[in-house]
Amino acid sequence: MRKRAVRVGLFEAGSGENGSPRDRLRAGEESERSCRCDRVTECALDGADANRAQPLTEDRLQRPGLDGIVERLGLDERSRVVELGSNDGYLLQWFVQKGIPVLGVEPANNVAEAARAKGVPTLTLLFGRDTAPVIVAGNGRADLVIGNNVLAQASDLNGFVAGMKILLAPGGVITMEFPHLLRLMADNQFDTIYHEHFSYFSFLTADRIFAAHGLTLFDVDELTTHGGSLRIYAR
Repeated sequence: MRKRAVRVGLFEAGSGENGSPRDRLRAGEESERSCRCDRVTECALDGADANRAQPLTEDRLQRPGLDGIVERLGLDERSRVVELGSNDGYLLQWFVQKGIPVLGVEPANNVAEAARAKGVPTLTLLFGRDTAPVIVAGNGRADLVIGNNVLAQASDLNGFVAGMKILLAPGGVITMEFPHLLRLMADNQFDTIYHEHFSYFSFLTADRIFAAHGLTLFDVDELTTHGGSLRIYAR
């Protein structure tokens, strides 16, 4: 099933009375947190939902929406894309087809082998502050670091984010996708709480965690995946 993204901004800050995508979402979460109504859903509707823009028809990081981010970042044969928690290489294979160098980082050896079998170079290791320098030493830094539904599974969250800072090349971009805590609370999505998730993120908490490691969130997408997810962009 194809994901449907809600466009909040495309790298450049928004304009007009609602401000930038980041500011609109932050305002929505602050509104939900500060209001005093009896039901969380009423707060959410008064906050973030009121600022949602029109939906896109395709996910920007899935084929064929892949072309958009390749063009915007100017990715080519001189670039490098690294995916953390790359699984069987499904996403990275589209970059490979475009001639863009890639590297998967996947702790499970069986699915890493499946990725290698389809021509996606993959390291079998657990990513973090200690292993990021090893990746950089052997493969160089990344112009694009991708992590889809992996941030919540990081047992050492600060080590994971610090590792991304080490891995990122100057001028590079990080994209992370995770279930949105606001949607979990507002819609009573108890069935999206998993044993393997150590953390649940709002935009505000993600912003602070990344800032603590010298990274700035400059754009965000709202997605319908997992009942409502965020894809943040950092540099």
